[in-house]
Parts: sequence; structure tokens; C-alpha cells
Amino acid sequence: LLALLSLDIKGFGNARGVRNLFERTVAAQANRLAAQPEVTREMLMTLTADDLRAAEGGQLAEDDLRDAERELEEEAGVTASEILPLGYTYTSPGFCSERIYLYLARGLQKGKQHLDDDEFMNVEYYTPKEMEDLIDKNEITDAKTIAAFEKARKYLPGL
Repeated sequence: LLALLSLDIKGFGNARGVRNLFERTVAAQANRLAAQPEVTREMLMTLTADDLRAAEGGQLAEDDLRDAERELEEEAGVTASEILPLGYTYTSPGFCSERIYLYLARGLQKGKQHLDDDEFMNVEYYTPKEMEDLIDKNEITDAKTIAAFEKARKYLPGL
């Protein structure tokens, strides 16, 4: 509680605000623990000041970038010479306060996927113009993908 008060969070006395902050803090904790090779019960039961800062958007950019680089290689099997942070979006506004952070990876080099045994992923490559056409034709309808594409648009040649 003292850590929350020291962060000077607007609307701290509002019960909905506190609940939303708690949800974001737990999500930040989950993201932090996902990078750990082994997670103990004590780690699962501990929310840190860093988790609170991350919940309010104050997570260190280098931590986010490192997570993005790791996920890019694990899930898509590529590495990037440059990763640009594009900000964040809410996954289901009005329902929950979960935020996802968006990035643009450039200078891609083929690597190797590191999927879990129960995971599968098909990686497909499109030009920016092809992405725009697929979105226009409702062949890509995932809101997270569309939000990332729109935020990346200013960095994409020819659009």
C-alpha cells in the first residue's frame, strides 16, 4: 500500500481504479516471471514495485525491448537489427485493463523458432501494400494486428 501511495497514482482512492491497477500489476508480474527459467511459489505470490511501475507504463524500455526480441525469435524464428517501440493498445477496453505493447521489427534475419511442444505457428511474409489490401478485404481482422500495422504505417515505405 505504501508503494502505491508513493507512486502518486491519480484516482488511487477510486475502487475501480485500484482494481484496474491491480489487474495491470498482475499482468506485469506475469510478463516479468515469463522470462524466468524457474518460478517459485514465493515469486508467484510477490508483486514488486517494478510490477507497479510497469502497470502504470513505467517499465524500463530495455526490458520491454529484450522481451520483444526474445519473443520474435521464439515465436517467429527471426531476429531483427532494429526494433522500434510503437506504444501500446488495450486488448478489450471496457472489459479489462490489459495492455499490449506494439513494436516494429526491421532488418529481419531468418533464425529458428523455439516453440513449446503444444504450440504451432505459421509465419507468413507480406509487403506493407499486401497487408493493407488484406486488411481492406477483411482477410486480416485481428484488432491487435491492425493496430500495430496502423502505428507502424509512418515507418513503412510506399504507404
